[in-house]
Amino acid sequence: MMMGQLAAAMAMDRTTLTPNLKPLERDGLVEIVSSEARRAKQTIISPVDIVRYEEVLPLWKGVQERFESAYGSPSAARLRDSLRNVLQAGFEPWADTPSDVGRQRLHYPTDECTTLLGAFASI
Repeated sequence: MMMGQLAAAMAMDRTTLTPNLKPLERDGLVEIVSSEARRAKQTIISPVDIVRYEEVLPLWKGVQERFESAYGSPSAARLRDSLRNVLQAGFEPWADTPSDVGRQRLHYPTDECTTLLGAFASI
């Protein structure tokens, strides 16, 4: 996935995403490579990394369940709905340039990206 796509999926600026990916890159969980255009970077997760993801996903889900128990299921559902609404409102403070603001947002598999990075980060 291109860095810009991943940043958009995670609702963050690319300059914020890059330092957050560095520990994952250092630990060999992701590879950041230049694309054919050379100006863009691509994030690659290898099949070996997918195995590790599958190992830690239950841990991440366990943390989510503990949060839901502590915060309350109805409150957690409202929080997720509110966050989804913010993302779908078109407000993009992380847009790369002023011309990006107001441009229709592409929808990427946010849940999968967030789950993947959350699972790796919790190792």
